[in-house]
Amino acid sequence: MERRVLEVVAYNPEWPQRFEAEQALLREALGGVVVKVHHMGSTAVPGLPAKPIIDLLLEVSDLQELDERTPELEALGYKAKGENGITGRRYFQKGGLQRTHHLHAFKTGDAQVVRHLAFRDYLIGHPEVAREYADLKMRLAAGGTSVAKYQEGKEGFLALHERLALTGGVICV
Repeated sequence: MERRVLEVVAYNPEWPQRFEAEQALLREALGGVVVKVHHMGSTAVPGLPAKPIIDLLLEVSDLQELDERTPELEALGYKAKGENGITGRRYFQKGGLQRTHHLHAFKTGDAQVVRHLAFRDYLIGHPEVAREYADLKMRLAAGGTSVAKYQEGKEGFLALHERLALTGGVICV
């Protein structure tokens, strides 16, 4: 059985263009259900090393309508994964085992949209935190670690800095 290879690579200045190209495909395929498409995740943070997977955050007017348009996403190469552990999300992967794109869809106004964008913007606005995150990711990815262990190793950092992002840098105890 083939195993997914975890790879964290140096920032690629082509990632924003890859996002733009994919956004255009999604808007064309999905039409009016699309409210906004955001570039999120590490590939959206200039200079940040990342897994070379473009993460897209899709805000939709109606999840039921998006569900009905799953065949259009499949025609673009996406595989539907349902909520995949987050209530109210529709998650899709593109690129097979060595993925190229992750698509996270939420109804406009969902708190998950705010959370994801706040963390992205926090990293962009705090380059020292982005460097810490880069160092952590590179350490975790070294030595052939599993994707699950990589994700687990980031949990504490993500929880802390996501809270800071959502509270304007203040944590109330």
